[in-house]
Amino acid sequence: NPWNEKDETFLEGDDAKEEYVLNEQGTIFRGSSSCPHPYRWNFGQFEEDILDVALYLINRDPRIKGKKGLQKLRDPVWLSRILSAATNCNDDKGVLVGNWSGNCEGGVNPCNCSGSVKILQQYWKTKCPVKYGQCWVFSGLMTTLLRSIGIPTRSVTNYASAHDTDNSMTIDDFVDENNREVNLSRDTKWNYHVWNEIWIRGTGHWPASYAGWAAVDGTPQVHQKFFNYNYGI
Repeated sequence: NPWNEKDETFLEGDDAKEEYVLNEQGTIFRGSSSCPHPYRWNFGQFEEDILDVALYLINRDPRIKGKKGLQKLRDPVWLSRILSAATNCNDDKGVLVGNWSGNCEGGVNPCNCSGSVKILQQYWKTKCPVKYGQCWVFSGLMTTLLRSIGIPTRSVTNYASAHDTDNSMTIDDFVDENNREVNLSRDTKWNYHVWNEIWIRGTGHWPASYAGWAAVDGTPQVHQKFFNYNYGI
């Protein structure tokens, strides 16, 4: 409850709560660093079925079935992790199928998506993953789902994002004794990516030193050959 001063998600200021919890319309940036394009997005977190989808995705997660399940249900960090996993269908029959191939046969081109409501309502009706999405669609869905349960959330666009595949916290390039590149690293730079940030005070198990906006990403990890995103400019 971001209105409760004792809550982990408490957010000061009516304007901030209006923007990051109550606002059903927003902008997600696409395009490129030299030509960014703002696109209107209908988050629609208070529309019919949306809260039902969020609670359904949370309640079916195995991580809340154990002895500490109730504790995790009141923890915005755990809830955001659960919903970030359930937003995509890669491992657990989540909401949306990612597609970076350029072939959208059998589904909707992500470039034609302008909101979360129809996607989530279709998923609620069929309980089957919806086709298709790319990072900005996953981010839009995450914003909707997290705001629907009261977690302050925003979508974040970045251009030239580092993608560290070996957890070294660096982007590594290797050369031989003749200064020729050696293909020993799968680290890359994404030319465009959209994820989310949630507001956490840092009064629970989340360290107070990290209080503020924390990153969470619902886009599934994809193979390197798909890193050139289809912007739909």
